[in-house]
Amino acid sequence: MTDLAQRISSAALFLLIVLGGIFSGQTGFLLLFALIGALCLWEYTGLVMAGEENISTAARILIVMTALWPYISMMSLFSRGETPLALLSGSSLLSRFALFWVFLLILLLLGLFKYPRKPFLLFSTALSGTFYIVLPLIVFSLAVSPIKSGYQPLLALGLLSLSWLNDTGAYFIGSRWGRHKLLPAVSPGKSWEGLFGGLAATLILALLLNLFIPLPIPSGWFIPALAASVLGPLGDLLESAMKRSAGLKDSGNILPGHGGALDRFDAFLFHLPVSGGYLVYCLVLSV
Repeated sequence: MTDLAQRISSAALFLLIVLGGIFSGQTGFLLLFALIGALCLWEYTGLVMAGEENISTAARILIVMTALWPYISMMSLFSRGETPLALLSGSSLLSRFALFWVFLLILLLLGLFKYPRKPFLLFSTALSGTFYIVLPLIVFSLAVSPIKSGYQPLLALGLLSLSWLNDTGAYFIGSRWGRHKLLPAVSPGKSWEGLFGGLAATLILALLLNLFIPLPIPSGWFIPALAASVLGPLGDLLESAMKRSAGLKDSGNILPGHGGALDRFDAFLFHLPVSGGYLVYCLVLSV
């Protein structure tokens, strides 16, 4: 199989899995992104700990479990039919995140006694992974579950499509007309022309989404589109910097020809706190 054929087949399979999870219902959606979150966290620990040969696989698994716990806690609320606001209540936060802090304490003690050269490495990796990967996924899950209408797969598809089209538009415009490099020390292939090409493609998609998946918000999809166009490329650059620091081309190899899960979702995760947070504020908190 040629490289191009491999890239196309793996991209098609990836798309089918994502769409299948989204349209299978809320449980399928939550399980899909729990898996994606776990894969991204595993690859993230590999990037952060590159060169740390004494870090055991068990320690990495504990880091992933710790960072993913807030998302698993949120899943249990949804499984009982509780509203997204229950996750944000003070009593729920105290009780449900108690185990999260216990896991963090275990990682801190494990680092202190087993890896004294870098005692905070396990703890800080889990905590940063929670903020970098897991909290955006929680925002995503809340954003696509408005209180009045319940889980809305088309909202999930809309947010994902903004990120995908921004990346696609930036790639094609940048590869064809890119002359002025965006940040060559981190990612030599990215250009300012590509950045604006991605912005134009994403705004056009926002117009279409406003027609076919309208939001009960005056600005419609435009603020999420702007977030995807501005913050998404920054997320891509951030992961490129991590890979360059670790001396790796890709974060993983789960998608032949495309790299790892984090390579596919780095931009999406970085703009979700704004794009998804905006939908949470308008569709959930303002109800």
